[in-house]
Amino acid sequence: MQFITYQGQKFEVSDNTLILGNHGIEKISKIIGLKGLLNLEALYLFNNKISEIRDLNNLINLEKLNLYGNKIKKIKNLYPLTKVDTLFLSENKFEEIKGLSELKNLQNLSLEDNQISEIKGLAAN
Repeated sequence: MQFITYQGQKFEVSDNTLILGNHGIEKISKIIGLKGLLNLEALYLFNNKISEIRDLNNLINLEKLNLYGNKIKKIKNLYPLTKVDTLFLSENKFEEIKGLSELKNLQNLSLEDNQISEIKGLAAN
């Protein structure tokens, strides 16, 4: 079994999935052991206080990423996550759609309840 630690509390990785919703996480880098989860396929970080997407570079097998309900303003640092097919970014602070072009396997994208005024930056694959 694999575990990560956040604020002294252990969380189990089950079936290559890690669920850390509703824990007040402000920085992904504070999740101890996350970088070592090279086989992680699904990461759920919903309803936290994350303001920037970063520190996910090692998660090259990630297929599902759930970051809805955070405070993220820019879509960035997703380029290493080429296997991601499902991305939840609803209820954040985005004003524009950028930074998704490297996600060649992306099939499901959720962006509702952001501050997007114009849709651009989505190219057909």
